[in-house]
Amino acid sequence: MVSTDTRACGVARDALELVVKYAKKWVQFGRPIAGFQEISRMLADMEAESGVHLPEEECNCTLNR
Repeated sequence: MVSTDTRACGVARDALELVVKYAKKWVQFGRPIAGFQEISRMLADMEAESGVHLPEEECNCTLNR
């Protein structure tokens, strides 16, 4: 049986992945919002607080402008 902790980690990982994809897709002022400093900081904070770590190519939004 899967524990509640494991399920919560899975939900957190899925949510973080969805937020990163959305930030890369949504364009404001001619560029994806993931490229904005404050959004990148918020995504990094979410990753750090959740304890879920995505592969660098998924979460390092500032390099994918």
